[in-house]
Amino acid sequence: MISNPVAPTGADFIHFYSAGRVAQMFGFSSVYNLDLQQKIEEEVVGSDMPEGQILPYNHIPYLVPFLRLLVSSSYVDSFIRWVIILLTLFITGTLIFLRSNFPDQSWFDSLTLLGGAVIFYPFFISLLMGQDSVILYFGVALLSVGILKKNDWLAGMGLALVTVRPHIFLALAIPIFIRFIRVWWRFFTPTLFLVVFSIAILGTSGTKEFVDVLLITAGGNWFGMNQAVMFNLLGLLLRIFPFVDETIIRFISWGGYIFGIGLLIVMWSRVKMPDEHLLGLSIIGALFFAPHLHYHDLTVLLLPILLTIKVITPFLSFPKSSTLFAGASSALFVSAAVLPIYFILPYLLYITLTWILLRQTREMLFLNV
Repeated sequence: MISNPVAPTGADFIHFYSAGRVAQMFGFSSVYNLDLQQKIEEEVVGSDMPEGQILPYNHIPYLVPFLRLLVSSSYVDSFIRWVIILLTLFITGTLIFLRSNFPDQSWFDSLTLLGGAVIFYPFFISLLMGQDSVILYFGVALLSVGILKKNDWLAGMGLALVTVRPHIFLALAIPIFIRFIRVWWRFFTPTLFLVVFSIAILGTSGTKEFVDVLLITAGGNWFGMNQAVMFNLLGLLLRIFPFVDETIIRFISWGGYIFGIGLLIVMWSRVKMPDEHLLGLSIIGALFFAPHLHYHDLTVLLLPILLTIKVITPFLSFPKSSTLFAGASSALFVSAAVLPIYFILPYLLYITLTWILLRQTREMLFLNV
């Protein structure tokens, strides 16, 4: 794809590139100016784009200084550098997670898990599209390790990185804050720095344009949102009920999002200490109920799969339990060739992982008072 003169311009990376180039040419305060973003994207595509057809940069401002340093006048070279950085960050986060959760495994078993993680199909798609799902993955990995190891600072840093997807951040953070208020202070420090830093580089006008872009894209009708192909509750409802007005479906999905957060609050309030079961269930719940979730964000589903392997390994040999990993990744890859299975399989994974994790934790969650 990267060697094709046209294909890379259709990747999501184009709006990260436009943000970096706008910052270079016009300053940080202009990053969320849609006219300037369109100007850059038209240069990459090589033709004029109709109004409203650009892919807007609607991500967190604190990524922009990094993007400014990363990109150059060569779109393809910038894309390659971006992918290398994402791959490095993914491997680093996976190694931290594996070392924490599988400390007694042999080097061969650890290498097997790492190799399986690198070829996890949603992660491959995230690289192919040039998306920043790896930052979300890295944050959730640090959050999980911090909670399991009772390292509040690590958990707080992980949560701060999860803000790259605010809707997933809220679904994970609210239950954690209510149950473990001490994490709030560890989270508040790095996040306050990121917020102040973002406002400082954007200024008043840039911050206003950032909010405007968020409001425009949150409506779901802007070019590239494609809510009907999402892998969350919203996407499921849109595909099952195509005859129902989309406004009603969105209203229901936002209600489901609030319900999902409430359910996670109940689950976290009923445990004395969080474990692999609760973390895995929380991540799955945050993904399913999130109002915005494309296939590349399923990279994070790798963590509940690894947590499930850890849970079932005492009852099965490691080679047998790790077949869940190989089976899930292989099935996701094969499903790309069969559209109905492609849209159904992630939900089957949600259900399967939830069932396995709930088998041993249901008494703790529903009978503990």
